[in-house]
Amino acid sequence: MFVHRKDRLKFSFSVKHSDHSLLTLENIILSAIYALVPLLEKPAGYPVYTQRVSESLNLSVEELIPHLNMLIEGEYVKISPLHQPPLLSLTTKGVTKVERLCDQPVEENKFPLYQIMPNFPSAIGF
Repeated sequence: MFVHRKDRLKFSFSVKHSDHSLLTLENIILSAIYALVPLLEKPAGYPVYTQRVSESLNLSVEELIPHLNMLIEGEYVKISPLHQPPLLSLTTKGVTKVERLCDQPVEENKFPLYQIMPNFPSAIGF
């Protein structure tokens, strides 16, 4: 059994409000996918169920799809349509973006912090 990042991390809900690019649902979705990936040295490419991401954000899969399409077009996320609902995985570019959202980058211990919008903690169960 894998230990997921969200089970091992302390979450910080303070966001740099001067950088409005951080305050997007797409960044929150990237962070949620990242949190569901087991603690691997290279988290890119690990599949995550779309349903688990939608449940963690209290969104339906239908509400999630338009935002996922933007992430797919930006090459931050890959989607495997062979599974229903589709499987999602972060690309290397997506992992890099999530790490930039962190206060500190991934270090040797592989336990980075990541940030989300301050008005979303209840939406993801914290």
